[in-house]
Amino acid sequence: MPNDPHVPFPREPGRPDQDPIDLLLRRTYLQLRLGIAIIAFSLPWILWLGGLHAGIPLLPSMSAYYHATHDFQSPSDRPCPQCESKSPTCCNQTEITACKTNSALPQGTLEPWFVGFLFAVGALLFVYQGLSRLEYWLLNLAGAFAIGVALFPMPWVEGSRWSIHGTCAVAFFVLLALVCVLCSGQSLTLIKDEDLEKRLRSAYWVLAAAMLLSPLTAAVLNALGRSHTHFIFLAEFCGVYSFGLYWCLKTYEFSLIRKRGRSPAEAVEPSFIRDRR
Repeated sequence: MPNDPHVPFPREPGRPDQDPIDLLLRRTYLQLRLGIAIIAFSLPWILWLGGLHAGIPLLPSMSAYYHATHDFQSPSDRPCPQCESKSPTCCNQTEITACKTNSALPQGTLEPWFVGFLFAVGALLFVYQGLSRLEYWLLNLAGAFAIGVALFPMPWVEGSRWSIHGTCAVAFFVLLALVCVLCSGQSLTLIKDEDLEKRLRSAYWVLAAAMLLSPLTAAVLNALGRSHTHFIFLAEFCGVYSFGLYWCLKTYEFSLIRKRGRSPAEAVEPSFIRDRR
C-alpha cells in the first residue's frame, strides 16, 4: 500500500499496513518524552549563559536566578537602610536584619525562563500517562512539585535553612527516582536480551541514585552554611541532567523494543487501561 499523501508522516519501512493514526500517536509520545529531556538539558545552560549575557556571574544555585539581576545584592551585602553601613553591628541588628530581608525583591532577569521551564516540565509530566497506575501517580505528583518549585521562589534570606521551594525540589527528584527504581523495569522484559536488560536496569538505578543524591547534597550544603558556593549549582546540574538522561534512555529502550517486533504498549498494566477508559 503506497503512502497516503494526506498523512503528515509516511509509514515506516517494512510496515505498509500500519495505521497512520497509530503512527502519529506513537510519534507524539516520542516527542513528548524528548521534549521533557530537551527542557532538562537546556535549563542550566540558559540560566548560566543567559545570566552571563545579562551581566550576572555564575550563581551558587539555579534557584538564585529567580531573583538575580545585574546589580542585585544578597541580603548580607545590602547596606543598612538606616545608616547605609554594611557592618553587622550597626544600629539595632534585629531591626536591621528584618528590614534587609523583608524589603521588596526585584524580579530576576531570568525569572521568566526559570518559571516557564518548570511549568512546562510540570505540565508535560501531567500529560504523560506512563505504563502503570503507580507510574501515572508518581509522575503527576512530580509535576505538581515542579510547579511548586516555580510558584514558591527561593527565600533570599541570610541563614535560611528550610523553605517550601526546597521541599518541592527535593520531593520532585525523589518521586522521579522512585519512577526509575519501581517503574522502569516494567517494559525491560520485552527486549528479550538478558545482558542488555541488565545494563539498562543498572543504568536506571545509577540515574535514580543521582537524582536522590543531587537534592540531598544541595540541602546538606545549605544546612552547613555553604549556600554561597558553586557546589550547590553543580549538584543541581547533575540532578537535572540525570532527569533528562532518564527520559532519553527510556526512549532508547522503547526503540529497541520496537526493533524486536514488540510494542512498549504490551507492558501497560491491564487494570490501568480499564480505569482510563
